[in-house]
Amino acid sequence: AACAAALVETAVERRGNDGGDNNNGDRDSGDDEKMPTPNEMFVATLAALTAVQTALENKQQQQQQNDDPATMMQEQSSPSMNDTASELENTVIPLLEILRRILPYVANYGNNRGALLAHQLGTVSRSLRLFVAMAYALPAGTPDGKHGRKKRLNNNDGNNHTGAASGANALLRQILKTTTTLLLVPPSSVSEKDVAKLLHGTIIPMFHDARPKVRKAAWGCATEIVIAASASHSASPSIASSMEHDPVPEHVVAAHSQHKKRVADFLWEYCQAVLTSKRKSGGGGAMGKESSTKLMHVLRFLAASLPFADDERIRVKFGEVCLVLVGGAGMGDNDDDDRDNSGEAGGNRQGEAVSMGMVREVMLTLLSCLEQTEKEQESMENENNIVVDGSVERELPKFAARALAFLLQHRLNMEDSSYASMGDVTVAYGRCLLSCMERMLGLGSSPAAEMLAMKLLP
Repeated sequence: AACAAALVETAVERRGNDGGDNNNGDRDSGDDEKMPTPNEMFVATLAALTAVQTALENKQQQQQQNDDPATMMQEQSSPSMNDTASELENTVIPLLEILRRILPYVANYGNNRGALLAHQLGTVSRSLRLFVAMAYALPAGTPDGKHGRKKRLNNNDGNNHTGAASGANALLRQILKTTTTLLLVPPSSVSEKDVAKLLHGTIIPMFHDARPKVRKAAWGCATEIVIAASASHSASPSIASSMEHDPVPEHVVAAHSQHKKRVADFLWEYCQAVLTSKRKSGGGGAMGKESSTKLMHVLRFLAASLPFADDERIRVKFGEVCLVLVGGAGMGDNDDDDRDNSGEAGGNRQGEAVSMGMVREVMLTLLSCLEQTEKEQESMENENNIVVDGSVERELPKFAARALAFLLQHRLNMEDSSYASMGDVTVAYGRCLLSCMERMLGLGSSPAAEMLAMKLLP
């Protein structure tokens, strides 16, 4: 509240310095002159963020000018780090939240077609990416993002970084929310290059953050983008808010829908690149472990977001990759290799557990590609809305037939039941088989696929 009041005062004061004449948004003659327009609040918020950023950068440069390693270590352990985290948490986070709430009004088509946001998008993007770098410069705490009571009690040397770590976590999650809003409401004149730079500098790096809260927040924001892209028939907030007053041209609505789909395509392209690189590189060594971790994170995101994909061909594409991974071409360390290298059936239990965990994630992602979504189930209740002879509707049944044949040929090895996650893998495997049957027996499948499914169902 204090931050918002200060911004309002700054915006009104700046308007007075400009002579009271401004073109920042629409204002009725009866409006209170003390209330700033969204554009004025946007300019004031962006100026405040830039000022805080400049101050923090100057502070870091002063600390780096000291060439004495012992002094540098002392400064890194001094309360100055907690002061930086406190400034980020108490100043930057409220400013970013205010910016997130202002963006739909600044991008409003009735607000000069969002010209101000289109002009300042590069500045906003650069600020968000710099704050991401500042947040990662702070200590991250424990890998699981928790600071136990025992650890807090042991930090009696005055160098407790718990506050700095919590501030970094909160800042990253706020950056994710602001970035998601910015990606979904920009004017149609924004270039794809700027959008890709913003996405790859904020949300995508946090896909693999060591802190579960930050990582899951990144997956949630990316899934929100996928859902918004799937609902192409509905207008974005910046479009819908202006429809109440002035009609928006159809080409503008179409441009916004295409923009959201393109942002989602950037996410799919990144996931495809991770899956392909893992399949080509294989496992082993530090790089193999890092790529396996990235693969695990991407698979978990895909398992949650693929049911919302607007094009069935996206689900088929990732389903094909899952079949390759199940076949062992891209798993890196699989169970058979571990047993062969160890020379006995027991093998390397740790390596086998990791491998089975990876198989479980692949099977769950494959299940997301095959299962019927709520939207498809609603459509099946009204057969008149289903185009049985359409090429798109027939792709998933065809893929289900290929997946069923592949899964039956690559049965799971149940001889060794010592794997902790074998039960989960078995359940996912069975659900994939049933989903294949359901697809092959559903509308849009060929008579041959239906006959095959009826024979194999018992």
